[in-house]
Amino acid sequence: MSMDAPDPAPPAERAGPATGQARWFVGLRPAPAVRARLHRTALGLAATHGGRPIAASRMHLTVAFLGAAPRALEPALLALLRTLPPPGALLLDRLGSFGPRLVWIGPQRTPQWLDDLSARLRAGLDALGADHDRRPLRPHVTLLRAAQAPVAPGKVLRPIDFGAPELMLVDSEPSQRGGHYRWIRP
Repeated sequence: MSMDAPDPAPPAERAGPATGQARWFVGLRPAPAVRARLHRTALGLAATHGGRPIAASRMHLTVAFLGAAPRALEPALLALLRTLPPPGALLLDRLGSFGPRLVWIGPQRTPQWLDDLSARLRAGLDALGADHDRRPLRPHVTLLRAAQAPVAPGKVLRPIDFGAPELMLVDSEPSQRGGHYRWIRP
Protein backbone atom coordinates (compact mmCIF):
# COMPACT_ATOMS: atom_id res chain seq x y z
CA MET A 1 0.00 0.00 0.00
CA SER A 2 1.40 3.41 -0.94
CA MET A 3 2.25 5.72 1.94
CA ASP A 4 0.23 8.43 0.18
CA ALA A 5 -2.85 6.29 -0.46
CA PRO A 6 -5.82 7.02 1.76
CA ASP A 7 -6.41 4.55 4.54
CA PRO A 8 -10.06 3.57 4.09
CA ALA A 9 -10.29 1.22 7.06
CA PRO A 10 -12.04 2.52 10.18
CA PRO A 11 -9.80 3.05 13.23
CA ALA A 12 -10.79 -0.23 14.88
CA GLU A 13 -9.60 -2.18 11.84
CA ARG A 14 -6.32 -0.26 11.59
CA ALA A 15 -5.39 -0.57 15.22
CA GLY A 16 -2.24 -2.47 16.02
CA PRO A 17 -2.04 -5.07 18.74
CA ALA A 18 -3.46 -3.99 22.08
CA THR A 19 -0.24 -5.04 23.81
CA GLY A 20 3.27 -3.73 23.50
CA GLN A 21 4.66 -0.28 22.91
CA ALA A 22 4.33 2.16 20.06
CA ARG A 23 6.32 5.31 19.31
CA TRP A 24 3.55 7.91 18.99
CA PHE A 25 3.32 11.46 17.79
CA VAL A 26 0.44 13.70 16.70
CA GLY A 27 1.08 15.48 13.45
CA LEU A 28 -0.43 17.63 10.75
CA ARG A 29 -0.20 15.85 7.41
CA PRO A 30 -0.67 18.00 4.32
CA ALA A 31 -2.27 16.90 1.05
CA PRO A 32 -0.15 14.85 -1.40
CA ALA A 33 0.49 17.86 -3.68
CA VAL A 34 1.86 19.87 -0.73
CA ARG A 35 4.03 16.94 0.37
CA ALA A 36 5.38 16.71 -3.20
CA ARG A 37 6.21 20.43 -3.26
CA LEU A 38 7.96 20.17 0.11
CA HIS A 39 9.95 17.21 -1.22
CA ARG A 40 11.00 19.20 -4.31
CA THR A 41 12.15 21.98 -1.97
CA ALA A 42 14.13 19.39 0.02
CA LEU A 43 15.76 18.09 -3.18
CA GLY A 44 16.82 21.62 -4.14
CA LEU A 45 18.28 22.22 -0.69
CA ALA A 46 20.13 18.89 -0.80
CA ALA A 47 21.83 20.02 -3.99
CA THR A 48 23.32 23.03 -2.18
CA HIS A 49 23.58 21.82 1.43
CA GLY A 50 24.09 18.08 1.02
CA GLY A 51 22.18 15.65 3.19
CA ARG A 52 19.27 13.28 2.80
CA PRO A 53 15.96 14.79 1.66
CA ILE A 54 12.91 13.59 3.54
CA ALA A 55 10.55 11.48 1.41
CA ALA A 56 7.29 13.13 0.38
CA SER A 57 5.33 10.41 2.17
CA ARG A 58 6.92 11.39 5.51
CA MET A 59 6.35 15.17 5.33
CA HIS A 60 4.43 16.41 8.37
CA LEU A 61 4.45 18.97 11.16
CA THR A 62 4.62 17.43 14.64
CA VAL A 63 2.20 19.01 17.13
CA ALA A 64 3.02 16.70 20.06
CA PHE A 65 5.57 13.93 20.51
CA LEU A 66 4.71 11.20 22.98
CA GLY A 67 7.52 8.75 22.32
CA ALA A 68 7.18 5.20 23.60
CA ALA A 69 3.75 4.54 25.10
CA PRO A 70 1.44 1.54 25.31
CA ARG A 71 -0.44 0.59 22.13
CA ALA A 72 -3.50 0.24 24.35
CA LEU A 73 -3.54 4.05 24.54
CA GLU A 74 -4.48 4.32 20.83
CA PRO A 75 -8.30 4.45 21.27
CA ALA A 76 -8.03 7.18 23.93
CA LEU A 77 -5.62 9.19 21.78
CA LEU A 78 -7.95 8.96 18.78
CA ALA A 79 -10.91 10.00 20.94
CA LEU A 80 -8.91 13.02 22.12
CA LEU A 81 -8.08 14.04 18.54
CA ARG A 82 -11.78 13.91 17.64
CA THR A 83 -12.46 16.61 20.26
CA LEU A 84 -10.02 19.10 18.72
CA PRO A 85 -10.97 21.79 16.19
CA PRO A 86 -9.85 21.32 12.59
CA PRO A 87 -6.51 22.85 11.56
CA GLY A 88 -6.49 26.28 9.92
CA ALA A 89 -4.35 28.00 7.31
CA LEU A 90 -0.58 27.80 7.56
CA LEU A 91 2.15 29.29 5.37
CA LEU A 92 5.66 27.88 5.53
CA ASP A 93 8.11 30.60 4.53
CA ARG A 94 11.20 30.43 6.75
CA LEU A 95 14.11 28.01 6.62
CA GLY A 96 16.06 27.03 9.69
CA SER A 97 18.39 24.39 11.11
CA PHE A 98 18.55 22.42 14.30
CA GLY A 99 22.31 22.23 14.56
CA PRO A 100 24.06 22.09 11.23
CA ARG A 101 22.58 18.76 10.18
CA LEU A 102 18.77 19.05 10.25
CA VAL A 103 17.19 21.60 7.90
CA TRP A 104 13.53 22.57 8.22
CA ILE A 105 10.89 24.94 6.92
CA GLY A 106 8.33 26.63 9.15
CA PRO A 107 6.17 29.72 9.52
CA GLN A 108 7.68 33.12 10.34
CA ARG A 109 4.82 33.50 12.82
CA THR A 110 2.91 30.70 14.47
CA PRO A 111 -0.81 31.20 13.81
CA GLN A 112 -3.02 31.46 16.89
CA TRP A 113 -5.05 28.39 15.87
CA LEU A 114 -1.87 26.26 16.00
CA ASP A 115 -0.87 27.54 19.44
CA ASP A 116 -4.44 26.88 20.66
CA LEU A 117 -4.48 23.39 19.10
CA SER A 118 -1.15 22.55 20.72
CA ALA A 119 -2.34 23.77 24.13
CA ARG A 120 -5.62 21.83 23.95
CA LEU A 121 -3.85 18.68 22.74
CA ARG A 122 -1.26 18.87 25.52
CA ALA A 123 -3.97 19.46 28.15
CA GLY A 124 -5.82 16.41 26.81
CA LEU A 125 -2.65 14.31 26.93
CA ASP A 126 -2.10 15.41 30.53
CA ALA A 127 -5.70 14.45 31.39
CA LEU A 128 -5.04 10.99 29.90
CA GLY A 129 -1.84 10.68 31.93
CA ALA A 130 0.11 10.33 28.68
CA ASP A 131 3.74 11.40 28.89
CA HIS A 132 4.78 13.79 26.11
CA ASP A 133 7.53 16.20 25.16
CA ARG A 134 6.87 19.40 27.07
CA ARG A 135 9.18 21.68 25.12
CA PRO A 136 7.37 24.65 23.54
CA LEU A 137 5.96 24.06 20.07
CA ARG A 138 8.40 25.08 17.32
CA PRO A 139 6.34 24.39 14.21
CA HIS A 140 8.45 23.04 11.37
CA VAL A 141 8.58 20.42 8.66
CA THR A 142 11.92 18.60 8.41
CA LEU A 143 13.34 18.76 4.88
CA LEU A 144 16.89 17.39 5.22
CA ARG A 145 18.79 15.14 7.59
CA ALA A 146 22.58 14.90 7.72
CA ALA A 147 23.02 18.22 5.89
CA GLN A 148 26.64 19.18 5.39
CA ALA A 149 25.96 22.87 5.99
CA PRO A 150 23.21 24.73 7.85
CA VAL A 151 20.99 27.23 6.08
CA ALA A 152 21.26 30.93 6.88
CA PRO A 153 19.24 31.53 10.08
CA GLY A 154 15.74 32.77 9.35
CA LYS A 155 16.16 32.68 5.57
CA VAL A 156 12.81 33.63 4.06
CA LEU A 157 11.60 32.03 0.86
CA ARG A 158 8.52 31.99 -1.31
CA PRO A 159 5.70 30.73 0.94
CA ILE A 160 4.44 27.19 0.66
CA ASP A 161 0.75 26.95 1.50
CA PHE A 162 0.41 23.99 3.86
CA GLY A 163 -3.19 23.70 2.68
CA ALA A 164 -5.82 21.96 4.77
CA PRO A 165 -3.76 19.41 6.70
CA GLU A 166 -5.20 16.46 8.57
CA LEU A 167 -4.53 16.08 12.28
CA MET A 168 -3.44 12.47 12.69
CA LEU A 169 -2.06 10.06 15.22
CA VAL A 170 1.16 8.51 13.97
CA ASP A 171 2.84 5.28 15.01
CA SER A 172 6.49 5.63 14.03
CA GLU A 173 7.58 2.06 13.49
CA PRO A 174 11.38 1.63 13.34
CA SER A 175 12.93 -0.54 10.67
CA GLN A 176 16.32 -1.16 9.13
CA ARG A 177 15.41 1.17 6.23
CA GLY A 178 14.69 4.25 8.32
CA GLY A 179 11.28 3.43 9.70
CA HIS A 180 7.70 3.53 8.62
CA TYR A 181 4.83 5.80 9.64
CA ARG A 182 1.41 4.34 10.28
CA TRP A 183 -0.97 7.31 9.81
CA ILE A 184 -4.17 6.90 11.78
CA ARG A 185 -7.19 9.14 11.19
CA PRO A 186 -9.26 9.91 14.27
